[in-house]
Amino acid sequence: MTEQRKMNQRNPNQDGPQGTRIFRLQDVPIPEAEKSAVQLSKTGAKLIRVTDPHKGQEFALHSGRTTIGRNKDNDVVLDEPTVSAVHARIVSENNTWRVINLLSSNGTFVNGRKITQQSLNHGDRIRFGEVAFYFEAAAHSKSVRILFWLALAASVIGATSYFLL
Repeated sequence: MTEQRKMNQRNPNQDGPQGTRIFRLQDVPIPEAEKSAVQLSKTGAKLIRVTDPHKGQEFALHSGRTTIGRNKDNDVVLDEPTVSAVHARIVSENNTWRVINLLSSNGTFVNGRKITQQSLNHGDRIRFGEVAFYFEAAAHSKSVRILFWLALAASVIGATSYFLL
């Protein structure tokens, strides 16, 4: 067998050109939390797009996992040339969130750092290729709503007592 023919019959677990790891999506391990049916998160965590042309667009994250990419099968479909067909996955486990880069050509970044996987905190900026999002953690949005209603109630009580006295 010629050397060229041997090179064309690559083992799918070998490194490819320029050190790129060649693998199939089926070979990416799925954590136990992701194997359950995907349901909308009760916590309300979401991605808010910060880049044009769809600035302000919101995507609710699923409990378990949310897939991001150009393919129509993804939970978050980004029809952008710098986003790979199956770009990344966001996983929810034990009230924490984690982003995992999958088959992306242009990388996944959290707060400007290229990552393979990273825990997420409220306010993190996540970029898939050239499309950037702001991560809003559910606990934060819930606490902001609670503080708003408490402040409103305090104002109403204060105004009522002012007029009654």
